[in-house]
Amino acid sequence: MKKLILILLLMILLVGCVKIPTFSKSKTQLSVGRGISMSFLPNSPPREIRGPFIVALEFINHNPKEITGTLNLRDVTPYEGFDPINIPIFLEPAIIEYSDIQDPQTREFQIKSYSPNGKIENLGRIDYRGAETGATTQFIAEFDFPYSSNFNTQLCVASFGARQVSCPQQEVISGQRLGFENEFAPITASVKKTATSTTPGQALINLEVELRNVGGGEIKGSEFLMAELDMIGEGINFECSSINAVQQSGNSFDIQLDANKAIIDCFADVSFAGDLGIYNLYITLSYPYRLVTNTGVIKVQPTRISDIL
Repeated sequence: MKKLILILLLMILLVGCVKIPTFSKSKTQLSVGRGISMSFLPNSPPREIRGPFIVALEFINHNPKEITGTLNLRDVTPYEGFDPINIPIFLEPAIIEYSDIQDPQTREFQIKSYSPNGKIENLGRIDYRGAETGATTQFIAEFDFPYSSNFNTQLCVASFGARQVSCPQQEVISGQRLGFENEFAPITASVKKTATSTTPGQALINLEVELRNVGGGEIKGSEFLMAELDMIGEGINFECSSINAVQQSGNSFDIQLDANKAIIDCFADVSFAGDLGIYNLYITLSYPYRLVTNTGVIKVQPTRISDIL
């Protein structure tokens, strides 16, 4: 009997030492990048220069679309040995696969696999001439490329007195609900909708469209972001305005971002048959985008005979 009790206690202890796996009720969303990233490769250039050295940049395209732009590289030093570089850069698109299952709460599709596309650009061998003790240099890289995005979503509005259908009077639409491009573009959009109906078959829809620069870069130089909005559906009068617009023609704008964001306010007066009105909102953005990175200050030491031999 004592042996049986000891065996049972031993089994309980062994079971207690076994780690039982736990399972999440929902799938884990893959972490993905946004826009384009650009950085100097480690030790290219080195943190201290003594003799010839290499400069190289790494580009990573997180977008499911190809990118073509121009790289400008310059240095800040009085010494000869390097001429500014201006060359075209082509980046292959990232490879992204979505699941077929839509999240019932966010209405977004999860990403099954994600593979950004990288490229290393070797910019050659550099040899400063006449460097003196205490000298410094710094390399600055600018990558300019045009970018365009097409966002869209479907809006609904319920008629006054409708009992068979329902539609949220207020909601915020962002992320994939404005299309997959909104998940990767350097400048994203979100829409705050407010709909009211006090007469059967008629409604007023107010939209606050926020554009936000999240790509780590900037609109190139003194140029602007071009935005065009349209709303398609039955019996609609659609007008927009923006305090960030420097120029407007209809619902097309030249936008100047303020603290990396801009607001476009839209108003739609709609009439429809039945209890429910369905409308499609389209947002088109195009802009010249610029990424900037630099090496920071680098020491330049005079070349010694031992370094050459």
